[in-house]
Amino acid sequence: MGRLISLLVIILFSLSCVPRVLITEHPKLVSYYFTKKIESLEKKKDLTFDQQRALLKTKVEYGFGILMEESDRVIDDNYNLGVQISRNAYIEFNEAKKIGNSILSNTYPRFDSWLKNGTEIIFKSNDVFDLYWLAAAFGGAIRSSRGNPFEVVNLANSWREDVERERREGIRIIRQISNIVGELGSEFHLIISATATLDSIFARARYSIQIGGTAIFQPSAKSLYPRIFLKGARHPLLGENVVPIDVDFDSHDSVLVISGPNTGGKTVAMKTIGLLALMN
Repeated sequence: MGRLISLLVIILFSLSCVPRVLITEHPKLVSYYFTKKIESLEKKKDLTFDQQRALLKTKVEYGFGILMEESDRVIDDNYNLGVQISRNAYIEFNEAKKIGNSILSNTYPRFDSWLKNGTEIIFKSNDVFDLYWLAAAFGGAIRSSRGNPFEVVNLANSWREDVERERREGIRIIRQISNIVGELGSEFHLIISATATLDSIFARARYSIQIGGTAIFQPSAKSLYPRIFLKGARHPLLGENVVPIDVDFDSHDSVLVISGPNTGGKTVAMKTIGLLALMN
């Protein structure tokens, strides 16, 4: 009897122009076909790979094509009945999700992590079937929930958990780097000090080249002592409007006397010598 009904359903599917018409005109017949097919597969103890795929597809088709179709037709006239049928569809979609997850997890052990954006997987062309029907199962579960926020909230919670895990991993990495830096603290201080010194030297050198300056401390053929030699030196903050000065003496001479009238430039000269000495 069951085989005869299955044959009739196949014939009706073949002859019907629109499957929706078949479902609406023969709902019990089509429903019987799907339930028997699902029961037949579920009775088997160890399903083969192809049988698991068939069960996944059949449950999703049954959920959308029969249960949700019937729920949409009756819910306006009988709300409670429509909701109950949606709940039955929800059960089928959830079972389909488990089957789809199981199929893909057997091929890709980190598939569950991939669903939560925890890893990357390069899928193959023969995975399209399983991914398609698994996605349909997820969509069916959301739709058959009839506005139940928990189905969508679960997805949002999964996203929040991923964000939280990412934040904790970032903190862990920062702490690990901080510990490494702490252990090498003296070396880092030495590097920073040397870098600052080199940066200062290069900055002064660039400025000297820019203004056409010369080295303030120069060796002297006449003396073995360190020598200060300035030729046409100007205070760097006073610009081109000041009178340049020439200075040439070594450390053997401990005193340099500068004389002249008030506001004649004595203080500016001493500031120029001191500032250029610091900048050298």
